[in-house]
Amino acid sequence: MKVYLSWPRCLTTLGVVCLSFPLTVEAKNVEIGVSLPNLAWAATAFMGRCAQDEGKKLGVNIVVVDAQGDTSKEASDLRGVVTRGVDGIVIEPVDEQASAAIIDDLASDKVPVVTFCSVVKGTAKPTIHYGADQEAVGRAMAEALEKKFPDGAKFIFLDGEPGSGSAVLRAKGFFDAIEKEKDKYKIVARQTAKWQRPEGLRVTQNILTSLGYQPDAIVSANDDMALGAIEALRTENIAEGKVAVIGCDAMPDALNAVKDGWMYATVDQRLGGQVRTALDAMTAFLRDKKALAPAILAPVIITSANITDAEQGKSEQ
Repeated sequence: MKVYLSWPRCLTTLGVVCLSFPLTVEAKNVEIGVSLPNLAWAATAFMGRCAQDEGKKLGVNIVVVDAQGDTSKEASDLRGVVTRGVDGIVIEPVDEQASAAIIDDLASDKVPVVTFCSVVKGTAKPTIHYGADQEAVGRAMAEALEKKFPDGAKFIFLDGEPGSGSAVLRAKGFFDAIEKEKDKYKIVARQTAKWQRPEGLRVTQNILTSLGYQPDAIVSANDDMALGAIEALRTENIAEGKVAVIGCDAMPDALNAVKDGWMYATVDQRLGGQVRTALDAMTAFLRDKKALAPAILAPVIITSANITDAEQGKSEQ
């Protein structure tokens, strides 16, 4: 059994791309742009709310922009906030590869940039990562499956948005772990549901129909897709707990599903803490010249036995 450290605030991917910019900003003038990949996603919307809340606590102005899953819009929005005059940018990139170009552009303009939640690859200069190691998140999902079914299982896997760094690395971590015992754990279907609950419902319904039998488990790269999968199980008149559903993010609806027995586990990567930590670090850099250094958050497997350990299981965020 692995032991995961419980951090009070969730960390995520902060990538510092350049350090040759003005190092001091008056506190009253600090303004930070926060770029999110798609506010239509429940987890991302939650991080957006946390960003605004943390900005109030820090006494800085937060400008949130929504890329709507489009790297072109992401780039345009970021250029817009730079023109507006923000002092720094905190970004969860839309695509781990395609988002590199705009980050390089910002670095060339000497704008401090950090990433959170998802890494970005291919930038001209290495990035510093604050937050969850997404491969470790995937390994935690695999650990939950192995704990529930120590003798093996047949399972469905729901992938996140294609191209998303979180989706790619989370799946890699999961399947690398499962590969070690591939004779015991059999994947019977794998398909993307694009982080979305309606897609999770539709995709799972189609898979269940094509399979013609009930799998032991459904493993989903996020909670929203897992909740859609649960709706598909309800549609098929499969009772709670008959198929073990494992999700990721420990969102409130997922925690309720864990309490009700519909979801076996969800992996908490401290979403709110990720963006809060990114903003804390950027603010300290801008105000106090405090260097940005990498930090990694260990994920926590949440089941009915430890719901209060979840970031959103303690109080309403």
